[in-house]
Amino acid sequence: MMQRLANVEGKASMKVLCDTVKFVITAQSQDVSLETATETTRGQLDSLISDLADNEIVPKTEWQDPEYERLTEQTNTMRRGVRETSNVFVGFRATQSLALTLAWNPEQLCKVLILAEKHNLAENISTTAFVANPAPHRDEATRQAVANAKHYATVVCEAAGAKLGELVNVNPKNCWYEYDEEPELCVEDLLVCTHLEVDEEPMGGSEKELDRTISIMTQHLLKSQPSTTYGDEVKLQFSII
Repeated sequence: MMQRLANVEGKASMKVLCDTVKFVITAQSQDVSLETATETTRGQLDSLISDLADNEIVPKTEWQDPEYERLTEQTNTMRRGVRETSNVFVGFRATQSLALTLAWNPEQLCKVLILAEKHNLAENISTTAFVANPAPHRDEATRQAVANAKHYATVVCEAAGAKLGELVNVNPKNCWYEYDEEPELCVEDLLVCTHLEVDEEPMGGSEKELDRTISIMTQHLLKSQPSTTYGDEVKLQFSII
C-alpha cells in the first residue's frame, strides 16, 4: 500500500526592536596646511569623545581612514589681450569620520547628539539602528514556521478523519529575511524637535533647560525606536495515519 503523505508549508515572522545604534560622525576642516587641517578635524572628534567620557558615555569607537582633498580656485587673467584661465592652490580639506556604537539608551543617545551639536558636528551625522545579535531571532522565526506548518497539517488531517504521522522530510527554503519595518532613526528630526520645543540652544542654557531638552528628545526617541522583522519559510512532509 502506498504511503499517504501530507506536504505543508509554514511561514512565520517576528518584530524585534533594535537594541544598538551606530553613529558615524564626520568632521571637516580647511587650511593651507594639510597638517593643520588634519589636526583640527581630529581634535574636534577627540574633544567629543572626552566630553562623552565626562558624561559616563563610553561607546565602542572605530576611526575611519581620513580623506584629503587639494583645493584650487579658478582665476582669469588677461595677457596680451588674451584671457587665460588657471587653477590657483588655496589649501587642503581634511575629512575624518568616527563611528560610535552604543546600546539603545534614549537618554545617552540624546546626550551624544547634544554634545555633537556643541562641537559643531550635528550636521554631519548618519545613524544606523540594528539588532546586535540577530541569530536567536532568526532561529525563533524558523521554529515558529515549523510549528505553524505542523499545526496546519494536524488540523487538516483531523478534519479529514485521519491522523498526522511522523515527519518524513524537511525542505527548508533557507530564506531568512529581515527588513526595517519603521524608518531609521532621524537625527535631523530630533534636533529640529529640540529647537522647536526649547527656548534656548541645548548647550547654551541652564542645567534645568538641558534636562528639559534631553527629556523632550528622549520621549521622541522612545516613540520612534526602529525595529526589524525577521522571518522564515519551511516545507515539511508528514506521513498520514
